[in-house]
Amino acid sequence: MIFFKKDSNDISIAPIASIICIPVYFLFAVLCFSGCVPVDDHKELSHAYQEIQQGDYSSAKIRTELCLRNDNHNIEALLLNSLCQLKSPSGVLGISKALFNLEKATSLAPQRYDTWYYLGWGKVQCKKYREALPALEKALKLLPPGNKRREDILLLIVRCCIKNNLYTKGFQYLQPLRCLEQYASDPNFYNITAILALKRGDEHTAVSHFIQALKKDPSNATVLQNIAVYFDIYKAKQLVARDYYIRTIAALGDRDINRRLLIQKRLGYLAEYLRGK
Repeated sequence: MIFFKKDSNDISIAPIASIICIPVYFLFAVLCFSGCVPVDDHKELSHAYQEIQQGDYSSAKIRTELCLRNDNHNIEALLLNSLCQLKSPSGVLGISKALFNLEKATSLAPQRYDTWYYLGWGKVQCKKYREALPALEKALKLLPPGNKRREDILLLIVRCCIKNNLYTKGFQYLQPLRCLEQYASDPNFYNITAILALKRGDEHTAVSHFIQALKKDPSNATVLQNIAVYFDIYKAKQLVARDYYIRTIAALGDRDINRRLLIQKRLGYLAEYLRGK
């Protein structure tokens, strides 16, 4: 992780739960209840799902390719095959094939939210954040009320917004999650809302959310580091920043040596600066 900077996209964000989880368990539910999947293909896809759960993407990919030979319009096979291509060492051709299959799935079933969800997820996997955003927004629009995938889609949209410098939009999409218990108590959630607020020029909200994050976890190294950078870069309060940098190193302990070295380098610079004042 690296420091966020005032005029940069380099943001130190700890992962939020399920922000990029592999959504195979949902797809398995589709396979189990879809009446349009032939029996043999259903069996192959069920085995493929089990292999994916075990991390055996290569075997699962072979099974899904067999299904696609039988029916190259099999949407479940297209989605699972794309997932396997993206999660295994497939090279440029494999990635291109995966994205082609995901686009094909949305063309075959444009009213199914899951095809758009997987297309957006696949684009995120390939770091095509600008292309992923409309697909994910389409998935959200088609999502049935009360569906559990809403959280995953919102978090992926927020990630795309950050990568595309759409901080106000990202902040707006993140707000519905505040009422959910798992996020209301997550310091990383408040950390990311603070950064989004800061990036859109709302320092008051940013500080409030940094404080909330620190209350949830006083020894969270990422939150401490971001507060340090806030005082260092935005407020030019180097003494306060120095204290938070020191607390960050203490919170890191023996973890993340490179990050500790970066912070120590910054502390050395601050020591020289403060001596010269």
